Amino acid sequence: RYNNYDRAVINTVPYDVVHRWYAAHRTLTVELRRPENEFWVKLKPGRVLFIDNWRVLHGRESFTGYRQLCGCYLTRDDVLNTARLLGLQA
Repeated sequence: RYNNYDRAVINTVPYDVVHRWYAAHRTLTVELRRPENEFWVKLKPGRVLFIDNWRVLHGRESFTGYRQLCGCYLTRDDVLNTARLLGLQA
């Protein structure tokens, strides 16, 4: 889920146009919260999920019970280079 409240101070936008930034942010928030713009995946044991943080907003729903998730970070260059070395399309 998109968290509208988790952002840093806006100090990179000139004061005279910051109101336009907030208007654009409101529009983005409305679009992100539309159900037709969401894609839900239920993870099952043993399933691997790769998420491109440069292209996808992602999150998770609250959960009751036991689960164990393992995460890691890969650089785009390393992934694309390895794919090329293996003869895979990247």
